[in-house]
Amino acid sequence: MAAHRSVEVRVGLRSLPWQERISKQGQKSLIKTIQANDARVLKAIQAAADDVEALIKQLPGPNVGNTVRRAQYRQIRDAIKGIDKELWKQVEATTNASLSQATQHAVSENKQLLDYLMRAVPSNATILAQSYRSSALRSFQDVRSRVLNDIKLSGKVFRNTALMNGEIDSIVNEGILLQRSAAEIADDVVGYINPDTPGGARYAAQRLGRTELNNAFHTTSIRCYQESPHVRGVQWELSGSHGQDDDCDELADTDEFDLGAGVYPPEDVPFKPHPQCFCYTTAITLTPEEFADGIVSGEIAA
Repeated sequence: MAAHRSVEVRVGLRSLPWQERISKQGQKSLIKTIQANDARVLKAIQAAADDVEALIKQLPGPNVGNTVRRAQYRQIRDAIKGIDKELWKQVEATTNASLSQATQHAVSENKQLLDYLMRAVPSNATILAQSYRSSALRSFQDVRSRVLNDIKLSGKVFRNTALMNGEIDSIVNEGILLQRSAAEIADDVVGYINPDTPGGARYAAQRLGRTELNNAFHTTSIRCYQESPHVRGVQWELSGSHGQDDDCDELADTDEFDLGAGVYPPEDVPFKPHPQCFCYTTAITLTPEEFADGIVSGEIAA
């Protein structure tokens, strides 16, 4: 595809209703993928909690000697860490599958933008427009592949596993110090893993999934914008669930490039400033008429 942009960027860019509609549709598709991933993660966490509870039932009663008690502590600690390790393997597997969907949603959004623009192309330039579209779609899929290859989820999963193992160690060590039974210690761990408990395993796992899926969609989107001469600017949009002020408010309000509040050149779109960021972007393209003129004149070419 041509690397240049056929029309000069003008001051005061504003997204149009059809552009906003397409970006909101893309965000809705992403949120459905995130919700499905959340549900699968929740199911895995519940299974891990059930496994720990089943382990408790296998333990002997409290009237045992110190040697047996120490063996129980080791058994509880090692077994629960094994359950936790398996849990994070499942979190990684389901999130990786969802990452592929998230990047495809971003590609689909960019395809919809291009298809809308092509409606204005006159019949005598259809072949040129289709050539441009085919080149663009190949470029988008190449971007998607590169984004997926760049994602290093295993390291983040390992860090979360290590953090949870540390929490499990703390619970066990505190239980030993307070002379709790192995069953009581295991019960405390269930409270940490249980998906109904605020924070804990559920928060850590869903935080990872939501952050990575949003980042994958966002990164794919902005790299597609950068590959698209028909994209003139990018509007930072606050999500509907956005609560207290944070870095995203500044990104939506600043006019660093004199293009309007929250509008960035495609090559300067910020990355997500914090975990679990559901803010999104709207591509501001050439008008359909400008796009058609660029195709006919050859200023926009594959």
